[in-house]
Amino acid sequence: MARQLFSSAINAQPPLPAIGIEGSNLQLTITIARFQAMYTALVAGDTATAEMLYDQAQQNDGDYRQWTAALMPMYQQTNDLAAACLAAQESVKEDQYLIGFSYQHRALPIRSLLCGQLP
Repeated sequence: MARQLFSSAINAQPPLPAIGIEGSNLQLTITIARFQAMYTALVAGDTATAEMLYDQAQQNDGDYRQWTAALMPMYQQTNDLAAACLAAQESVKEDQYLIGFSYQHRALPIRSLLCGQLP
């Protein structure tokens, strides 16, 4: 179910009021969805899908691609998803937030969104 949700978010097109503030955070949302889809593929043992999503992220996610660039190589080297997630979380700038997504419309820190660890 999560993989289908993330896939739908990756393919989203503006304007989408449900994504960020009227779609203004669409690229960031797509990047997070692609990361989470890659993560869930790794959890499921589907490395082929994870590698495909990694390649897409490196081509399409601009300044945000450092998150997948930290996750995938670490996972390939160690086969340790927890260590790879930590590397990805540490690659996020401390002041990076996704605006308007919590139930109270507060900004969510990006670090908390990677690898399924919500605040």
